[in-house]
Amino acid sequence: MGKLTDGFFTSLSVLAIVAMGALGIATIMFIPKFASMVYPYLMALTGLGVGLVIIMLPFTFFTRLRSAIATITLVISYLIGAGFWAYSAIVAYKIWGMTGLIAGLVFAGVGVVPVAFLACIFNAEWMVVFNILFAAFLTFGTRGLSIYILSKALIISSQPPATNANPPPMPQGNILEEMLNGPPVN
Repeated sequence: MGKLTDGFFTSLSVLAIVAMGALGIATIMFIPKFASMVYPYLMALTGLGVGLVIIMLPFTFFTRLRSAIATITLVISYLIGAGFWAYSAIVAYKIWGMTGLIAGLVFAGVGVVPVAFLACIFNAEWMVVFNILFAAFLTFGTRGLSIYILSKALIISSQPPATNANPPPMPQGNILEEMLNGPPVN
């Protein structure tokens, strides 16, 4: 009975590995189509997000709003990064095909951006190189801005509350005497 169950679990394990590999290949094959479908919506959300960051910047002067603004800006930076990644996946696929896309995905998924950058440089697509650089600046610029705003919020919140070190001076003389006799005459 032990050999029969061992053989069953071994073949079940092999089947699971093959199924996961097929699922991985299907996922990689679907990425260009998915990125093309999602990219327009991500760009619209990115435009709204950048506008929201610009509108929220003056409100950072209010210390109570800084942590909320920093959090919203950080979320927007990840939204910009998702659009940036989708754009880079589309570019890598269009220029170098599935080979370029797979090469980019091998580098923990983030490698699609440098692969798209290199593909554009080697094919003299200078406008797309500029777009990739601008998207990288926008992604990491908003993320850095978020960290800066949050650091300012934390510095303010970590300071002890202000104490009144110099209380107002106490009136001189006897208040009861002044009430009865009137103010002193000079």
